[in-house]
Amino acid sequence: SPSPASALAADLLAALLLLLLAAALRFFRLHHPARIVLDEVHTGAHVFHHIASPERSLFFDPHPPLGKLVLALPARLLAPPAAAGGGGPGVVAGFRFDALQKFIPAGHPAMAVRRVAAGCGAMAAPVVYGVGRGMG
Repeated sequence: SPSPASALAADLLAALLLLLLAAALRFFRLHHPARIVLDEVHTGAHVFHHIASPERSLFFDPHPPLGKLVLALPARLLAPPAAAGGGGPGVVAGFRFDALQKFIPAGHPAMAVRRVAAGCGAMAAPVVYGVGRGMG
């Protein structure tokens, strides 16, 4: 039976390898396509509503807001100054998240939001591994 220290080292190495593999898979070609895909229409509108709404108010969403608020942080930090209040809910610097396959302008914070989502997904792999190892 391996010592507790070597078992811990093996688990940490496995978690690190899982993190690297998950990050490689999630970040590979993340910028492609430079268009709105799938649920970015829904999620993007909500995320950018949080940063572009003049009163920064919450709004009705049947889903828990934590995920969208986590994604709103990099969008808020990287949003151009024109984003603070112009265009209404879901509009940042004249860009509205309202249709699939709509081209995302270069430099738009939507790509940073994709990177945050990919990073959270990559970190989930070693967390799930640790939970599974902890369960025996």
